[in-house]
Amino acid sequence: MNKMIDNKEMRLTWQKNLKVASQELNWDHEKSKLLSIFSSIVK
Repeated sequence: MNKMIDNKEMRLTWQKNLKVASQELNWDHEKSKLLSIFSSIVK
């Protein structure tokens, strides 16, 4: 935890990566994948 708090460069990198991940890994983006999986199970 201290390493994360003390290392500004690391925090900025993580912040940038989290923004990218939040764009890709969200319910709106995953909805079509999940619906496809669920529909194949129900058949």
